[in-house]
Amino acid sequence: MAGEAQGEARPTLQARLLGWATWLLIAYASVAVVVAFVLPDFLRQQAEQALSTPSFTARIERLQLNPLRLQLTASGVALEQAGTVAPLQLTSLSVNLSLGSLLRAAFVLDQIALVNPSLLARLDREGQLNWLQYLDELLPEEEAAAEPQPQEETGLPRLLVHEIRLRGINLAFIDEGKKETFSETFGPLDMEVTDLSTIPRPGAPYVITASTSRTETIEWRGELELNPLRSHGSLSVGGWQLPLVWEYFKDGLNFEVAEGVAALQLDYLYDENLTISNGRVAFESLRVLDLQAQQEALIELPSLQLDDIEFDLERLSLAVAGLAVDGLAVNEVISPQGQSRLAHAFTPVDQADGTTDPAANEPAPADSESQVFVFNLAAAKVNDATVSLQHKLGEGQALDFTLGDIALQLQDLRWPLGDVGGVAM
Repeated sequence: MAGEAQGEARPTLQARLLGWATWLLIAYASVAVVVAFVLPDFLRQQAEQALSTPSFTARIERLQLNPLRLQLTASGVALEQAGTVAPLQLTSLSVNLSLGSLLRAAFVLDQIALVNPSLLARLDREGQLNWLQYLDELLPEEEAAAEPQPQEETGLPRLLVHEIRLRGINLAFIDEGKKETFSETFGPLDMEVTDLSTIPRPGAPYVITASTSRTETIEWRGELELNPLRSHGSLSVGGWQLPLVWEYFKDGLNFEVAEGVAALQLDYLYDENLTISNGRVAFESLRVLDLQAQQEALIELPSLQLDDIEFDLERLSLAVAGLAVDGLAVNEVISPQGQSRLAHAFTPVDQADGTTDPAANEPAPADSESQVFVFNLAAAKVNDATVSLQHKLGEGQALDFTLGDIALQLQDLRWPLGDVGGVAM
């Protein structure tokens, strides 16, 4: 009887397991409460303090941690600068940690997602970029002034990000140093980066793609090593509007690029020297106007294409296998005083106004060791070109001349000047 009573007093295995499970559940619930409610606010305050500087204030409205999904989400993120538009704003930033971190002995992220990021780059009247000012303030002065100490190369941390998604990107650029403040906004853009990794994986290139709501696209595929810096891959840019480029440089120009689309494709290798191969550049629907007479185009170019471009930065050499121009139209007007409209349009504004610094026209001192730029165009072909010339004589009189259906072929054109292999018209 005493043995039976003693056996009943001992907890059964089932009761023990139930007790352990209860304590584990309580411990997990306690940790979850801390992680979900206490830790986020602490991390938010620390992040705001670490990222703020005397001129810039970092702000995070809300930080959430989901221990079940291994997800961190920051909402209402902004980097504000007093007296101007915030350099950085985004609706939300979320990071998903992968359990593969345990298996790969690396930091593995399933996804990084940014929603509606807005980035502003601003040049003030002194030419200082706001982001460089921020970085200068963010870095402690003691570290900047300290003598560099030799350190052992530890390499990059082992990191793998399966997917980076950016939706609704808006990029803004302001240059207050222009005669009239230049302001341009690009976006919204969507961008994806897949399999971004610092883990050596031969034959596994990175991929970055971006596109806008208009026609612009960018795609980069390649490999990148940071120590030492080395990279090779391919770059493709398409649908880029040339009027946007002209808008920024227009202060020094007497012509306007009213229309035009550019595209670029190339392979490259950077390893202490930059080389480009298999390059291709194309322009379509180019239309150039004279600022003084915008009713008629100076130049119209439906199609221009450069093929098989090879470039070597160390040798300063550029080789183009083929140039094809189709439908070129040139409209020249000569005033009664003998002034060429084309010459005026393509003369920089300071030279056209006679304000050029005389010292700028002095020849540079000869340097026997300077390297000469070398250019070779293997073949050029112009089809269906038209040249129109109008010489105004005054009192409503003018001489008009038009030469159309021009075809021209050149072979083996070189710089420094050399023999041209052949010319045909």
